[in-house]
Parts: sequence; C-alpha cells; structure tokens
Amino acid sequence: MPLGGAKGVIIAHPSQKTEAMFEAFGEAVNTFMGKYYTAEDVNTDTKDADYMLRTTDYVVGRADVSGDPSPFTSIGVFDGIRAVAQFMNGSDSLDGMKIAVQGLGKVGMGLAELLHEAGAKLIVCNNSNREAMKYAVEQLGATEVPKDEIYGVECDIFAPCALGAVVNSKTIPQFKCRAIAGAANNVIYDDAAGEALKARGILYAPDFIINGGGVINAGQEAFTTYDKENVLKQVHNIYNTVYRMLEELDA
Repeated sequence: MPLGGAKGVIIAHPSQKTEAMFEAFGEAVNTFMGKYYTAEDVNTDTKDADYMLRTTDYVVGRADVSGDPSPFTSIGVFDGIRAVAQFMNGSDSLDGMKIAVQGLGKVGMGLAELLHEAGAKLIVCNNSNREAMKYAVEQLGATEVPKDEIYGVECDIFAPCALGAVVNSKTIPQFKCRAIAGAANNVIYDDAAGEALKARGILYAPDFIINGGGVINAGQEAFTTYDKENVLKQVHNIYNTVYRMLEELDA
C-alpha cells in the first residue's frame, strides 16, 4: 500500500474521554492537510470517530463506510498465525494447538473467537475487563492465568494483543512457546531483544505485517471506493506474506 505509518495519541485515561477532546484532536489532524489520516485504535470507537468528523474530514473507519477496523485486524492476525503454523508444522490447521492470547480488547477478542472456531486451545489473561475474561472462559473454553504468568505458559504460539515492548530481557527467558505472532504494535523492545529471541529459536511474525488488516481496510476507505470484498481479499493475503517472509528468512 502507498502508505507510511504514524500514530496520533491522546494522553488520557479512557474514563476521561469527552466529545470536546476528540473535536480538538480532529483540529490537530486537520493541520496536516491530508498527509495524516486517523482512525479508531486502542480505547477508541466509531462514536469517537464521529466526534472527530465534526472538525476534520481526515478520519477513516467511519460508521457509515467501513466501520470499526478491528475485525479486519483480527482476521489478518488469524491468517498470519495460520501461516506460522504451516511453516512450523507443514499444516495450517490450528486444531488442538495451544495459543496464549495476551489482551482481550476488540482485536484480541476477535482473534480469540476465530482461534476457538479453528479448534485452538486458548490461554488468556486480561488485567481489567472481567466481562471479557468471563466470556472467554465460559464461551471460548479458555484457561485464565494471571497477567504476569502469561509469558511463561507452555504453548505453541504466544499472541501479544495488548500494548508493545512485551518481548524484552525480562520476558524472553520465560517464554515456553515456539513462535510469537500477535496484534500489538512494536512488540520487540529493542535490537538486543530481537537477537535474544532469535538465539532461543523462537519464530517471530513481525507486527507491522501481521497486524496490517485494519490499516488495509482504512486505506481503501481513504483513497478508493470502498469495497469490503476487495479489502478481505487483501487482508487474507497476509497469510501469503507472512509465509513467504518465513521461507526467505529460513533459506
């Protein structure tokens, strides 16, 4: 896609959200005059996007067009995990595989549901949303562990779906997984952490590839006539991109 990457941040607790806050953010986005588009992300939703639309046109993920981008991110991560399984096992079936999902926000929960449908055995942690945790345990058959123990659980794949930098000098010695593949941004703390992960022989599906589904969806809304079927075709291609990357690195 002919897009770069950027992140706009409002420094506040989710409980402090106001309409005026998002209107002001929209005004800030406007100063870039179309060089930067914004969309929903962590702790924001389509209602917040509607508030931003009062002061800027440079918003994607609009409720009346493509809507919340998180389902597309979940689908892309799911397909990326299937590609990792194909590379490791010679089959992309997830039936019976143990997958630890860190974070049950919109993307993490969407991923957990897809994994459950595919027959994966889920291990989950969430440090705040008890309703989401209850749903995962009761409806998806997930096993709950304390948030600090998720790194050390025995599993096939660890899927970080919360915030970044969770692969670091403290967590890497704890990992008992074969691969890391999830939705969070900037998962590896620094170059040294990346080298340490490699030394342990743990596969890594780069976040900037595997979590691109939401951006693919938003990009089409911003620059072309929105076509959901075409978006899904591009999102599913994340499977091929991840697998090809793993093959090239292994060559």
